[in-house]
Amino acid sequence: MADSCLIPDEIEQLADISFTNDGEPSLKLDLYRLRGVRFRESRPVVVWLHGGGWMSGDRERGVERIFGLVRAGFIGASLDYRLSQDALFPAQLHDCKCAVRFLRANASKYDIDTERVGVWGASAGGHLASLLAVTDRERSLEGSRGWETFSSRIQAACSWFGPSDLNVSGQFPPGVMPRFPNLSADSAEGRLVGGPVTERQELVSMANPIRYIHPGSPPILLMHGAKDDTVPLASSERFHEQLVARGVSAHLHVLKNGHHNAYLWGDHHLQLVNEFFEWHLREPAL
Repeated sequence: MADSCLIPDEIEQLADISFTNDGEPSLKLDLYRLRGVRFRESRPVVVWLHGGGWMSGDRERGVERIFGLVRAGFIGASLDYRLSQDALFPAQLHDCKCAVRFLRANASKYDIDTERVGVWGASAGGHLASLLAVTDRERSLEGSRGWETFSSRIQAACSWFGPSDLNVSGQFPPGVMPRFPNLSADSAEGRLVGGPVTERQELVSMANPIRYIHPGSPPILLMHGAKDDTVPLASSERFHEQLVARGVSAHLHVLKNGHHNAYLWGDHHLQLVNEFFEWHLREPAL
């Protein structure tokens, strides 16, 4: 449960909600909504997916980024997913899809509009957000953690510096020194797929959002720093190029001096994301 001192007084947290029901150890999510406010209609929900290289972090990391949307009347959600030391890909995607299905299955309980579901993630979370956006037609990636009669399709996605193709994880622009050896077995990418990226190509291909783009994919906002030394800008550039080529509504916002840390970007980047979800999830008046 997030430290209550980090949650603004006007926001109510519904904590420690179990969302898996497959008999395995349960994963949990937290929901956030305006305290004491009841709306005439069900509300759009935006799900936050934390970063940490798929091997660290939890649902508390970075969750304050969705509070602006909660203040605007959205419901916010933040979830835990299995980390790479516990399970290789596609376990992480299975968990995220299960969480979306859980929200739909319990929409009436939490006043969620099942036709207005967005996801937003940073780094590893951005990768998973991108996958959620483009894999709605891939039944083999749904997993079986629960709520299988409900859809995991989302209506809008935002990725902050998330990988879209693990094979370009080492392709940094001139002047940017890589922080980590991204293709080795000990790298975050290698741990996700269980070995060196170059030797695990079947699973790497399965993990690449760029593989699954189709014309029916929902709107996607990509934000990436040009000086990112952890996930190269080329990853988002190529993803954006292929999204547009297939007719998907996509925008790439490049921060000229941005690094792999959105906390250093400035408040305007949060406003861009808020406006994106307000537009595409069509937030109605209170």
